[in-house]
Amino acid sequence: MDTGQTNSALGKFSALSSPARRSFIVAVFELLLARLRLAALSPGKFLGSLRTPLHDGATTPARPSRQPDIATVSWALAAAANRVPWRADCLVQAAAADRWLRRLGHAPQFHLGVDHPDPDDFSAHAWIVVNDTVVTGGNPDRFTLLVGPHTQPDPM
Repeated sequence: MDTGQTNSALGKFSALSSPARRSFIVAVFELLLARLRLAALSPGKFLGSLRTPLHDGATTPARPSRQPDIATVSWALAAAANRVPWRADCLVQAAAADRWLRRLGHAPQFHLGVDHPDPDDFSAHAWIVVNDTVVTGGNPDRFTLLVGPHTQPDPM
């Protein structure tokens, strides 16, 4: 990154409100933790952690005055994912959102889908939904759901 880009990025960051800066920093931290978990855990354990439903009383909501809303979490993760120096694709963003939203007292639902428009092309996509709102993953409509709240877990 050259000096002009650094100054521009710092200028954009400093122009954010204090709560937005705080959310952006939390997003960077959550993305880093998600990336490290993805590297350290087996695929089955990693995906299993995203499929584990919440138990009653498993989360404690943050203080309301400091708690970002779902839209802020969505914005912060997308903005940070575009600026971190490690891979922060849809799966990493979904894992980061899952952990952050659980800490805030939400019950995120992990989804994993595939798209194969032709036999030689295949892509997978992960996203998080809370209360029918897609938090990460943009518009997942074109993907066929493989893993979601109403699918049976694969015995791993």
